[in-house]
Amino acid sequence: MLENQISDIQVNLLKYLKTRVLDNETQLSKELKNYRKDQSYYNSRNFQICAEDEFIQSLICSNVVYIGDFHTFDHNIKNVLRIAQILNMNRAGLTIGIEFIQANKQKTLDHFLAGHITEMEFLDEINYTESWRFPWSHYRQIFDFCKKNKVSVVALNSEGKLSARDKKAAALIATQMKKFPTKPLLVLFGELHILPNKIPQLVKMNCSKTRHSIIHQNLDEVFLATLHIGEQIFKYNANEFCLNNSPPWLKYESQVYWYENYADDPEFDLHEYTLENGLKTFNNETQDNFLQVIKIYLDLLKPQQLTQTLDDFNLFDHKSIKQLKNKTSKLPLKTMQSFVKECIEKNESLRLPMTNSYYCSNYSANRMISLALVHIYFLCSEQVNKLHQSKELFKTKPQFFTYFVFLFTHSYLLSKFLNPHRKCNLYSDFKKIAEEDRHAVNLLKLIDSKKFETSFFEKRSFFQVYKMAKKMGALIGEHLHIKISNEDLKIGADFFAKYFYNSNLDEAAFYQLKNLANDKLNYQELSKRYF
Repeated sequence: MLENQISDIQVNLLKYLKTRVLDNETQLSKELKNYRKDQSYYNSRNFQICAEDEFIQSLICSNVVYIGDFHTFDHNIKNVLRIAQILNMNRAGLTIGIEFIQANKQKTLDHFLAGHITEMEFLDEINYTESWRFPWSHYRQIFDFCKKNKVSVVALNSEGKLSARDKKAAALIATQMKKFPTKPLLVLFGELHILPNKIPQLVKMNCSKTRHSIIHQNLDEVFLATLHIGEQIFKYNANEFCLNNSPPWLKYESQVYWYENYADDPEFDLHEYTLENGLKTFNNETQDNFLQVIKIYLDLLKPQQLTQTLDDFNLFDHKSIKQLKNKTSKLPLKTMQSFVKECIEKNESLRLPMTNSYYCSNYSANRMISLALVHIYFLCSEQVNKLHQSKELFKTKPQFFTYFVFLFTHSYLLSKFLNPHRKCNLYSDFKKIAEEDRHAVNLLKLIDSKKFETSFFEKRSFFQVYKMAKKMGALIGEHLHIKISNEDLKIGADFFAKYFYNSNLDEAAFYQLKNLANDKLNYQELSKRYF
């Protein structure tokens, strides 16, 4: 069965990408090697599953919360923002301490938060390109949160050896604690620096009464020991935790990507397009990586035959907009042209109708895996190829919707095998936002319905129907994955052949798939889980 092979793939991916990171590293200092030895020791301690309530209670009761940063991995920042939101809701006067800005640039930081200087002026004045170099688009989100919620930010970085920088940061944190003893401080610092014997210990020496919590993120050791466990919060002790809500091979993939781009372009991620949109571009190995993902999944699915050769595709990113617009203008229907144009304008990835060209709006491992899985659908299904190459796809919106639901369900479900912590909105989430989002209302009706109603699709553009299909496909894929994890559903190559590759892609097939996903599942009570 497919699920029995996933662990080996994840472990091999982790080893492979970690090796590629090591291959890119230059000579390491003795001090850094010692820090890594300490990390290996602390990460290898015994740990246990922790309830979310216990984890949150520890955060709320702490004066200072340390959270580890893997500098190239944007998913880390999502956890920072979630924890900041928790602290801000439950404690008054939250401050966020950050490593990625030098302490001597505090005034410039204050001016930026106050809106006295622009983002470009701020980055120039703090010399971000030379002083930090890691993707600014990740950290920008912290400032957006702080401006919106009137949260203060303290710069903690300095020049010098690792130990000297730790001492300086600890002194600044201790000063903050003594000045504002009742206000919480959330500290984002490199994962090596928040080990119990590093900054937390130094701060404790200066402020003995300080109660802290330490949060590690996506540790290799925890991941390898909990491959078959669906939990995401673990604890080493009452005030030290690990959030493993992303497979660690993804963080190494982000580091490889950074190495490969930065080596060619010292100003990587500070181009205008990145500052404005946070978009990441392809590199020379993107197509090879795309093919590698395809081969991994084909080895799992073992289809009887393929409709075309593996590399029969073109892959474009946002740097190829002119070329894409030219391809779009040659599409035979105005509705096709309008749909593709809106997808490109709104950063949606897709396979262009009646072509073998893929548009990936923004590079990320998850996005590339999803597109590779769409390509696998085309490799394995005559039905999807036939409809894709025909004007019939745009004949009716219900058919258009069903077609994309199958593509998105297939991609989301299979992507969960490599990233089981991937998340999407579920029934309860759509219910919460239904008052502000008319599409959410429609999705709720579709989830509960037994047949298509005209009202589901009328007065909606093909792009809006596409977005509905994307949300519905992810939801069905999540339900199927839950049932697989609970062993309520066994799947293999025959499952995908029956429900996807040999499907008629019509209304009856949609309801067959939806009913399979919802059967014996209390789906109306399910909601997206953050930790």
